[in-house]
Parts: sequence; structure tokens; C-alpha cells
Amino acid sequence: MEHHKAEIFSNAVVFLLLSILFVSQAGSGEIPPEISHPGIRTLLDGTHAKITKTMEDISYRIDTFFVDERVDEEMKNSRLRIRVGATLAEAGRSELYQRTSLHLQLPRTERRLQFVLDSFTRDEYPDEEAVPRIRENDENRVEAALRYVFGDTDIGHMQFHTGLSFKPDPEFYMKTRWRKIFPITEKWRFYPTQFFFWKSRDGFGETTRADIERPLSDDSLFRIRAEATWSEISSGLEFIALMSYSQTLSNLRGWGIALSAEGDTRPSAVTENYRMAFKYRRAIHRDWLFLEVEPAIDFFREDNYRASPGITFQIEAIFKKKKKLR
Repeated sequence: MEHHKAEIFSNAVVFLLLSILFVSQAGSGEIPPEISHPGIRTLLDGTHAKITKTMEDISYRIDTFFVDERVDEEMKNSRLRIRVGATLAEAGRSELYQRTSLHLQLPRTERRLQFVLDSFTRDEYPDEEAVPRIRENDENRVEAALRYVFGDTDIGHMQFHTGLSFKPDPEFYMKTRWRKIFPITEKWRFYPTQFFFWKSRDGFGETTRADIERPLSDDSLFRIRAEATWSEISSGLEFIALMSYSQTLSNLRGWGIALSAEGDTRPSAVTENYRMAFKYRRAIHRDWLFLEVEPAIDFFREDNYRASPGITFQIEAIFKKKKKLR
């Protein structure tokens, strides 16, 4: 037991040292040149900041409506989300699920320290002839953590998490997250995100996510996403590629379409599933109770990539500080 505690502590120290090294390396490098004329320099910097802010506001507004995972990852205000849904699909893939996410801003911390609670439960209803499936990434769990936000700096946006995950046995974990925005043109931008994590039972791992996106109007967004995860227990490199278009029709209605592929590289590189999905989301009571309908067609490798249609219905309640409707 003492040996196990010592091993956990030593791994934690190594994790913290790697995180510090990553931050220090990100901050080192050649100083970029700048135009010497103060008027031109101010004009260029102001124009760049305005365009970047406009693009970021559009992306954030659309991501907030459709509840993209990036919004949850960078949430600073107190908010409670409760989601209950049902998926109707063939080949033993029908299920009920419930997810509760709580972000609680702690007082007197300048919105930097938060308590985060996330729980996920799923009940599957397989067909009698269906082959049992293993869901390693979406197993029932409860996670409770403290999250410290370093904020936006010249090297990017940094966060640090530490907490416990119950699956159902408790597991201590730590995680760092870094992201930065790189404008490519006036419309296109590159949005890399990097995670490093360590779990007392499963060891080290990392996730690299790259988003390339373009606002097509004030209420629509096109995005290409590539994400890959490696850990000591993963099937090699586990990857997902996604291309999506989202549009809000108002503050209370919106729709989106997405094409995706996911797979892994061990024992050999293979795509486990291709997916086409359409999502419609609208408020059904004021601005805090939403209905979401998502018909989709999956092409699973275990079914020889035969088309598997399904549809998901979800009710979501959002509790947060009130904002005035437009």
C-alpha cells in the first residue's frame, strides 16, 4: 500500500514537471518583428484584434447555442446543465442516457477557480441477437474536480484540473489544457488545443485537437476538426475527424449537419465508424429548456459498414444567470 502511494506521488510530480516544461517551452522562442512606425503599427494591431474578436464572438455564440465541448471546457460562470435523452437505433444500439454538468464559480478568486461536477449514466437496450459492445470511453462515471484558469496570455489560454473520477471505484486524476487562436486570413482561423492528463490507475495520456473554422455569416459556422488521443491503455492512437456546418436561426432555434469518422491504430489502423448526422435544436420553454432532435446514419465496421439509421431525442435544462433576450 505504501509502495502504491509512493508510486502515485512520484507520477504526480512527473506530471507537474512535464506541465511546467510545456508552458515554459511554449513561451520561449524568437521575438516576432514589428513595424516601427507607431501609427501604422497601431492601425494594423487594432484591425487584427477587431477581426479576431469578431470571429471569436461568432464562434462562441454558435458553440454556446449548440453546447460544443469547447464551451464547457472554458466555462467561467456558474452554470448547471441537465440532459436526458433516448436513442432509437437498430443492432442493439438503443439506449437511455442522463448527464449532469455543474460549473460553480468559487468566490473571491477572480473567476479563476471553479468546482466542476460531471456525471454520466447510460442504460442500453440491446436486441436479442445483438453482439455485446464495450464502451470504454463512455462508461458510467461521476467526476468531481477543481479547475484553475490561468487566463489568456501571449502563449495562449491555460487551465489545470485535479479531482476524482468514480467508475465506480475512485481514481485520482490531473489534467492540463492549452489552446490558442491563430488567424489564417480575415475569415479563416486555426484553433489548436492540447491536453495532457494522468490518472492514478490508467497512467499518462494526451489529446491533440485541431480546429479550422470559418464564420460564413453572423449566425453560421463551418468547421473542420481533427482529434487524436494516446494513453497507456488506448488502442494505439484513437482518432476522430469531423466536418460540420452550424447555423442559428435565432437565439432560440438552430440546426447543424456533420460528417465524421473515428477509429484507432492498434493493432492496425482502421476506421471503426463513419457517421452522417443532422441536428435541430430549439427552446420549448423560455430560454432555458431545449429540445434537440438528431437523426443520423452510422456505418460501423463491426457491421461491415452497413448503413445503421437511428434518431436521438434530448431534453436539456440550463440554469445560469439570466440574460436579456434579443
